[in-house]
Amino acid sequence: MSITKNIVQGWPSSFIAKSIVHYDPTLIYEADFSGGVDEFQYPSQATASGNIDGIGGRNNCLRILSTAVSGSHFVGSLSTGVVNKDMAVRLLVRVPSSNTLVDGVRIGSPSSGNLGSFDGIPQDTWVPIILRGTVPSANLRIYMRSAGSDTFADADDILYVASFETYQFEE
Repeated sequence: MSITKNIVQGWPSSFIAKSIVHYDPTLIYEADFSGGVDEFQYPSQATASGNIDGIGGRNNCLRILSTAVSGSHFVGSLSTGVVNKDMAVRLLVRVPSSNTLVDGVRIGSPSSGNLGSFDGIPQDTWVPIILRGTVPSANLRIYMRSAGSDTFADADDILYVASFETYQFEE
């Protein structure tokens, strides 16, 4: 099976059509969190722990835990993105029902780059998310969101990530 078929399986039809007809996606980065937090070593207003097992039937999860400080809550990486190129991030996230505020995720970069966000994630279920666009930095961040905003003050809300992949699309 070609890499294109492997990558686009389960992706929305708009991604599949563009990928197969015009682009050949290349896997740039893949994290499974079995060895810890992988590249996501730089938290802000949050803590990150990897290799968390038994979350909704999955093992090797990344747990992002918010702090009580008001502001943006995220974990960042140094080299998981592609600078100013058409790219996509595919991740699997879970929001526990014990959360009081966190109900979404955003993928972006420090320099006002934003691949997109997904708000109102159903609780206690694994949700696959695919975001596509360009960012001005290879330093990607996984932001916790509350009611459509990156900024909130709450301690002990959690966002789980079971996989994180980045792809570059080239003509």
